[in-house]
Amino acid sequence: MEYAAFVEVYDRLAATDSTIEKRDVLAAAFADAGDLLPRLVTLVRGRLGPAYDRPDLGVSSKLTLEAVLKATDASEEVVRERWRESGDLGDAAAWAVGQGGQQTLFAEPLTVERVHDRLLYLTGRGSRAREARAAESTHSRDCSPTGRGGRPTRPPPSAG
Repeated sequence: MEYAAFVEVYDRLAATDSTIEKRDVLAAAFADAGDLLPRLVTLVRGRLGPAYDRPDLGVSSKLTLEAVLKATDASEEVVRERWRESGDLGDAAAWAVGQGGQQTLFAEPLTVERVHDRLLYLTGRGSRAREARAAESTHSRDCSPTGRGGRPTRPPPSAG
């Protein structure tokens, strides 16, 4: 699922105060989610993982503002004013992006998976998963020192 479609879900949720309408919006999004359902549920709740495991991005507002300014070439004064007016740095960032700023020549479409994986990576959780996959690959048939897919044999302990 492209992340832009998921952002539309957020926009529809923000546009209504009705709990019933919010339920219907979420039900429609979740009905088509397939394997993405766990990710969508946690993202809609403003989290990256289940309640018992809350990875933290550890990104301050100041760091976020610096990133927005760098990505958009917008004036800090103007973005800060938009932030004060709206009370939401995300809204100010969206405004800055809409004003032009830097453009990428080649961009892959953002998907929910890419966004979620990247956010997990920023928390340090994604890097552990990648390390685990790398470790798994060392025990595969092609990568194993034994060439038989088993665990490599250890040299005998040195006499000492």
